[in-house]
Amino acid sequence: MTRLMILGIVLLTGLLGWLFGRKKPKYPEMAQCFENPFLHFFLYALAIFILAFAAFIAFIVASDESAWEQAGEGIIEVFSLFLFIIVSLIALAVKTGKHYIYYNQEKLILGRVFGGDFTLAWYEISEVRADRNGQRIRIYNREGKKVLDAGSRMTDFNQFYHTVMQNCGNRVVYE
Repeated sequence: MTRLMILGIVLLTGLLGWLFGRKKPKYPEMAQCFENPFLHFFLYALAIFILAFAAFIAFIVASDESAWEQAGEGIIEVFSLFLFIIVSLIALAVKTGKHYIYYNQEKLILGRVFGGDFTLAWYEISEVRADRNGQRIRIYNREGKKVLDAGSRMTDFNQFYHTVMQNCGNRVVYE
């Protein structure tokens, strides 16, 4: 029993280190703007906590026959709910972790949840819609399709906002 708990703690510590460890930037020569990284890591941590809690309940129910009899068929519904919550949290964490922007004076590289990165040169931007107080910015490509919707929750958003204004000043529409 003690060895199993130590193994679980070691595995959980390794998983947390892998998830939350510092990673090198994808494009180190470019400035970066990320969706709120705290939310991304918090969702992973919450999913891991719920998984550990579900494993604890499963261990208690499996080790005690009277608990198994009392739980009955309802235990399957409870674990199904745990599984649904864990999968939803991980999907949301993946979505928040893939929303990033790398940029320099030549181009933008936008992170997408599904598919690879999307690269867009500054001259390929047809229109930029920005609110007057600098809290939100939307960028449209030549076909008029919105390719980016970024807000002040992102890290280093003010620097990105000023870079967009420098490179696309005549194409900015204030809302």
